Amino acid sequence: MIGVDTSVRPATWAAWTDTAWLAGSLPDGSAMPAALRAAVTAHHLHAREIALCIGTSGVAIDRIAGALSAARVRKAARLAAASTFKIAPGDIVTSVDRDGSGATYVAAPRPALEDRIAPWREAGFRVAVIEPAAITLLRGAATETVQIIVRMGLDLMELVVGSSARFIQARQVDLGGDARIERIRLEIETTISDVRATGSDVAGVLVCDPTVAGQLAQHPGHLPPVAPYRIGAVYRTTEPPADAAAAAGAALWRRRPAAGPTPRTPSAPAERTLRSGPAAWRHWRISKRRVPVA
Repeated sequence: MIGVDTSVRPATWAAWTDTAWLAGSLPDGSAMPAALRAAVTAHHLHAREIALCIGTSGVAIDRIAGALSAARVRKAARLAAASTFKIAPGDIVTSVDRDGSGATYVAAPRPALEDRIAPWREAGFRVAVIEPAAITLLRGAATETVQIIVRMGLDLMELVVGSSARFIQARQVDLGGDARIERIRLEIETTISDVRATGSDVAGVLVCDPTVAGQLAQHPGHLPPVAPYRIGAVYRTTEPPADAAAAAGAALWRRRPAAGPTPRTPSAPAERTLRSGPAAWRHWRISKRRVPVA
């Protein structure tokens, strides 16, 4: 499987060959699928299946309390997401996971998702899963404690907060060309304050860029322990390129981790909301595991 991360610029792709990582950046817009097809051909990859990471701004992640039936949870999730996106409930796609005290849902507008799928299908790829990049990163970290995952994009930084079993928040900060370590540390400290205000605490900071991780570790200020973000040991691979962390995590979507919490495969099939779409999408889901929300 090929992981593709479109949630930050530049977009990236990654694939694990059982011995090494292949990865690279992709251009914006309509040229992206063709560029990936060229890269796949150049590297003699036979994979045509994609796990696609998208930003959290295009999805709703929330929790519904109470021991409701699956049907009532799905209905409540559609109604809540429809209110968020200002569209009809019938145009909402949901992935719902229940536990003893309620349910967590991830939802997105179906037309927007179908628009994302179409260019890849036209380029000869099959999109097997769409997942918020924040969830991909938390799953890859495989930590039971709440962490802040920091990654850098083009003139921005993204901060994802949670653990492998709990999503708290994700936000992107426009750096406006100011990528000094002091600015990065300030944004992390602001995020920690926001999280503590919700009654949670942050055990550590995981940074995708090893250079930034080293600078923060040398001058941590009031930050909790800082370490590089790594997934290689968790999934029995070498470390992928730092700028393709989310794409690499998506590429390993079906792979069972060697350590840490095991991603849960729900016993019930994903909600079949794209019946009118291609057959491959009849078992569509946004996220394959429970992501309890603070």
